[in-house]
Parts: sequence; C-alpha cells; structure tokens
Amino acid sequence: MPNKSIIKRVLPVLFLTLSATHSHSDSLWQKGSDYVDTAQVTNGNFDHPYNVHSKKVAQILSHVVIQKDNQDTFFSITNSDSSSLQVFTAKEIDALAHAVSELLSSATENDIIRFTISDQRSAYLGGKKLSTSGSIFIKNNQLNLLLGEVHVDFQRKYLRSGSSVSNSRFASNAELSKFKLSTGSFTDEGEHKWALGIFPGAKAINTRSDWIGIDLNKNYDFVEAQKPKEHSSAKYYSENQKQQLAQPEKLEARIRKLEEAQVTESPASTIESRLSTLRDLYKNGVIPEEAYRQKLDQILSEI
Repeated sequence: MPNKSIIKRVLPVLFLTLSATHSHSDSLWQKGSDYVDTAQVTNGNFDHPYNVHSKKVAQILSHVVIQKDNQDTFFSITNSDSSSLQVFTAKEIDALAHAVSELLSSATENDIIRFTISDQRSAYLGGKKLSTSGSIFIKNNQLNLLLGEVHVDFQRKYLRSGSSVSNSRFASNAELSKFKLSTGSFTDEGEHKWALGIFPGAKAINTRSDWIGIDLNKNYDFVEAQKPKEHSSAKYYSENQKQQLAQPEKLEARIRKLEEAQVTESPASTIESRLSTLRDLYKNGVIPEEAYRQKLDQILSEI
C-alpha cells in the first residue's frame, strides 16, 4: 500500500497528494522483499508515458553515489575512500534499469515508480546484504530519483519498526513480505547519515540531500562498480567508452596526459599518487574497467 504520509505539499514544479481512495499499485517485478511497482498519485502531471532505453537508465544509475557521514564507522573503517560510495551494485542496476524503462513507457501522468532492491555489499564490515528504496519519475525531461533508505539491513529495520515476529530474533519471510521500506517523502526529508552526490547532469531538487534530478538530454558513460571484481557491465558502455577500448593507443595517451596534468598540480610523482589518479579517473567514468586494470598492472609492475 502506498505510504499515506508521502505527499501533501505545493512544490515549485509539482503539487502532489496521495489519496488512499484513488491510489493503486501495479507490480512489475518482485523477489522476496525486493520489488519494482507503480503507485498513482493525484495531480502528479509527470512527463509520462516516457520512452527511455534501459541502457541510459543503467548509465544514469551507475553515477549515483552517496556522501557518507565520516562518523559512520561501519563504513569508514572498511573503505579507503570513505567520502563516497555508489548506491547501486551492477546487479541492482541491471534489475532496475529494465523494470524502470518498461514501467515508464506505460506509466500515466500520475504514476510514480517505487522500488526496494538489495544485494551483497563488500564495502561494509564483513560484507552483507543491504537494501535501498526510493521513487522514480520524469518531470521537465529530468529523471527524478528520490531515495527513502540507503543500504539498510531489511531484517533489522523490520524488527526496529516494532512489527510483530513469531521468532524472538528473526522475522519470517511471510512477515517480511508485508513490510515496506520508505520510498521517500515529498514533504519531509527525514533523518539520514548520507547525502546524494551531484554529478555532471544532475542537480539537487529543492535543496534536498535525498532527491536529485538528472538531465535526460545529456549522454552518460557507464561507471563500473568501485569493486571491479563484482561484475562487468560492458553492455551498458557508451559509444565513447567502446571507441576508447577499440583504440588502446589513444586511450593510453589520454591517460598519460591526465596523469601529467595531475602531476603538474602536485609535483610528488610517486607510485601512490599515480595509483590515486588512476583510481579517480576510473571512478569518475573517464576510463573503462579494462583500461583501468591494464594501467593498474603496468604501474604495479614498476614497484
């Protein structure tokens, strides 16, 4: 059921009210507690239906990161770059991209897409399955992403909600199937220890840290997961990335030029600084995974 408290506010570009009487939910995909569906809101006036290829949705989602609170020791002590973390894994992107593309093509102007998705995340202590939830819709030719929860333990979230359990320690699958994470609120940002990062083509909506709009007129490269061993998603590479892979000499020259530019700003041309530069180029989607690994091997061989 839709969250009755989700909407009731006049926004600069939207007026949305969620009514239990006039709302409905249509599920496209569900697996355990994970799902992607649509819910109807009143006076949404979204740009739906909207045709956007799943490849572009995947490319956009690969850029979505959160800036974490450094006090979050569960995150910071296990990640050398604790300033940011990709929100979605390659597996999650794969599932979401196809479902979102399909639902947008048939959505009405008052339909909003909601989701909860989960996967194993090695960036956290011990590696664990964590869930992310939110809403997606198109407005003013922007893909709006509003997040409710990011990387939470679904079982623990259920127990802390005060919901009844048949077992004192764990909720059953049947009990969990009736529990829904917040998919974001248009009225209240809520408390959280993260903020969505802004990347070229994206901007914060209403100065919120949980809501961004991404320009659909721009082209985006696909950013591989920060843990390259997880999954390779070459099928989502942009034409620019494919051309770079097809012309390794030109790509190598470009990497050298970017490295030299970094060295000019910081004279300490050490192995460590070169590795750091290479990592930043890869994380920002400037170079694809294959080129990243080749260059990484080359630098490490000099040690």
